[in-house]
Amino acid sequence: MKDASSGLANTIASALEDLKSIPDSDGFPVSERLTAFFFLLLDHVEAQDGRSNFNEEASGFSSAFHESLRSALSVVMLAPDVPLVNRMVVDSAPSRFLVAEMLIQLISTSLEDDSEGKQRSAALSDKVLASAASILASPIAQKAVDVFRYAVEANYIPVSKIPVISEWFNADKKANQD
Repeated sequence: MKDASSGLANTIASALEDLKSIPDSDGFPVSERLTAFFFLLLDHVEAQDGRSNFNEEASGFSSAFHESLRSALSVVMLAPDVPLVNRMVVDSAPSRFLVAEMLIQLISTSLEDDSEGKQRSAALSDKVLASAASILASPIAQKAVDVFRYAVEANYIPVSKIPVISEWFNADKKANQD
């Protein structure tokens, strides 16, 4: 069982390499990167001999597949259209866990889909991935930070003397100058 799980984990590396081999894929928006990665991964899983055991081998926080998928998502989800504030959240362990679990459920659904050309699961995957990508690329978090920053800098919220806040502003100003 461990070898089959390891084989499934290798499908993630293959899908990631396939994504990287697409010209200019590192400049794709997160919606295109996530969707391309998902369908490449699905193709690799479907080609894997042990796909009938996918749910047992891929699910679970400590499975080799889940661990490899979470690691690959650090590369896939950090697209140019993901605002800097969102990157801190997107590249966190809980976020990668949720997205990995979502992808596993979509793969499982697709493997069980008996519709012609797997149209039902493909449509579901497109909708779910588009929704997830819109959350990842949403500028709302960045705008909220901008409003907070303005309120602090204008001294409407008198917290700029707190070391963590002042260090954060100084680091953010330096990053914006570079």
